Parts: sequence; C-alpha cells; structure tokens
Amino acid sequence: MFTYYRGKVAYDGTDYKGWQLQRKGIPTVQGMVETAFSGIFDTERIKVQGASRTDSGVHARGQVIHFRAHKDIPPLNVLRGANTSLPRDIRILELDYSDKSFHPIFSACGKHYSYTFIYPDDPLRNRYAYRLPSPVDFLRMEKALPLFTGEKDFSAFRNMASRDPEKSPVCIIRSFSLEKAQGVYTFHIKGNRFLYNMIRIIMGTLLYLGLGKLREEEIIRAFETGDRHSIGKTLAPDGLILEEVYYRDDY
Repeated sequence: MFTYYRGKVAYDGTDYKGWQLQRKGIPTVQGMVETAFSGIFDTERIKVQGASRTDSGVHARGQVIHFRAHKDIPPLNVLRGANTSLPRDIRILELDYSDKSFHPIFSACGKHYSYTFIYPDDPLRNRYAYRLPSPVDFLRMEKALPLFTGEKDFSAFRNMASRDPEKSPVCIIRSFSLEKAQGVYTFHIKGNRFLYNMIRIIMGTLLYLGLGKLREEEIIRAFETGDRHSIGKTLAPDGLILEEVYYRDDY
C-alpha cells in the first residue's frame, strides 16, 4: 500500500541540466530531489513527477511535485530531512499528503512564468536575469504585449516542433504584464500551457522590438504564417522562472 505526497520545490537552475532526470552523472533537479527522498524512505528510488520539465539553467519558485512511497512518514519530517541533505540551491517549500488521482501535469489548469531583464549589470541579480548591454525601449515592448494574449497558434514561437509532434501549437495566454523597478524589468506571463522554448522566443521577439530590429506588423505576420525565422532569437534561460502552477481555473 502506497502513501502519496504532493509538494512545492524552489531551485536555482544555474548548475543543473534542467529538471528532468537524465543519464547517470548529469546533474538535474529531479535527480537531486529523488536522491534526497530515497534516502529518507530507505529505498532504491522514489520516483518524483514534476509539473514542468524546466530546461537547463531555468529556475523555479513554484515547481509542483508528486510521489508515492511504501512508508508513511509525516510530511513535515520528510520536508525537513530532504532539505538537510539537498544542496542550498534546491529547497522543498511545502509538502503534504496527497492521493493517487492527483497528477502535477495533467491536473494543472495553467502556469505562471516570469522573465527578467536588467540594465545595468548587477552582480546580485546576474544569475537570474538577462543582462542587457545597452538600454532598450521597454515602453514599446510593453505596448506589444496584447499581441500575444488570448487563444493563438504559437507555431512560430517554438523550437523543435518534432520534440512534441502530438502537442497542439494553440495556447491561451490569459495575462501578460511588465513589472518595472530600478534597472530591473520583469515580464509576467500566465497561460494554460506553453510550448518548448516558447517563452524564451517571445522574450527574444520583444527584445528585438525594443532594439528596433522588428516591427509590430512582423509579429502579427509571424502568427499568421507560423514562420519561426521571421522573429526574435531564443533568449538565454537565466532570466526565466517558473513562478506558480495552477490547479483551479480561476487564476
């Protein structure tokens, strides 16, 4: 008989090859979390399912996890024990009992990601932001955000469509906003689902717009044609954070 657990994990993804477990010797967040839990439950492997397969270098504040174990250990004891053995760049924030019916991916209704730019350079933020070499027109970038909201075909805003051949390119972006602080510009995007590299391509497209390398008309045309080559580059993962995963459709 199994005991089921559900939790939330935060991590600095800089030194990891993404969330998803890979072959032995390659550092991943899932691998580190599974090792910590396996030691607590004294078993060969506790298989942990995450809500998002964040890529190499991407960070998270709200990665949701689910796993089962043959023992019933109080969640608080599991959380404390895991955090004792995990490296400082990974932390279990929450852990509670769950049930078999919950699935962190298929039960999810939406996700919230943020992407941050900084200018000028800031040594205390560099690991978590895209470092701009010169100022860009953030006002123009902000005015273009409505172009991405609503239900749209994002074929032009994904890399390697063959990676998910069965995945529809149609996504619903519920909100897209810009938060400004001194030298820090954070875009918040919430949607029902996201394609491979989609957010990093959207941010690259907005950056090209802010640099004067693209016009709004070209973004509109990219939605119509699905042409990946007519828009911005895929930006580095440093500035991308998985903020939250939603399990109610009222986010």
